[in-house]
This record gives sequence, structure tokens and C-alpha cells, in this order.
Amino acid sequence: MLSWLGIMINNIKVAFIFFVSGIFCGIPTMYKLAETGAMVGIFDELFASHGYGLQFWLVVFVHGTLEITAIIIAGAAGFILGKSFLFPGTKNRIEAFREGAKDGVKIMIGIVPVFIVAAFLKD
Repeated sequence: MLSWLGIMINNIKVAFIFFVSGIFCGIPTMYKLAETGAMVGIFDELFASHGYGLQFWLVVFVHGTLEITAIIIAGAAGFILGKSFLFPGTKNRIEAFREGAKDGVKIMIGIVPVFIVAAFLKD
């Protein structure tokens, strides 16, 4: 139970870091998404080079499909936050930022159950 809770909390924390990083024009969010993608690719190549490529995909993506998709969606929420500040449109910047933050928080609340299920499958 504690392992599941720890995995779940860590994943939610990472997702909120991706989201909040959007405040800085989305640049840290973009970097973190690229870093995460590279990390998954490097692990895949490491396992494949030792003859465990298929096992990697079968084991990791039981939970990874949900987890990585949710991380990408959290990055999108971060981009929404950054876009709302950079490109306010016809609204003033603060009002556009508030609306972007509200939309991003709705997305983040929506992906929390995905992390709960992914942590359960991982544990």
C-alpha cells in the first residue's frame, strides 16, 4: 500500500512540476518533456541492446501507457498556461493568465485518476 501511494504521489508531483513550469513561457515544460522522452528512449535502447527489448515494452507499458500519456497531457496543460500569458488575445494579460490557469488546473485534476490507476498497475 505504501509503495503504491509513494509511486502515485511522485507521479502527481512530477506532473504538477510540468504544469507549473509553463509559467515560464513553457520553455522548462518543453525541456522536461524532451528529457522524459529521451529517458524512455535510452532505457528502451539499453534493454534492447541486451536482448530484452520486447520484455521492456511488455513490462513498462502495462502502466507506462497511462503514465506517459498523463505526463504528456500535463505538459500540454503547462503549455496552455504559458500560452495564456504570452498570447493574451483581446483580454488583458492577467485575465488571460487566470483563464489559462483555470483550464490547466481542470486538466490536472482530470489526470490524477489516471495516475492512481497507473500506480496501481505498476505496484
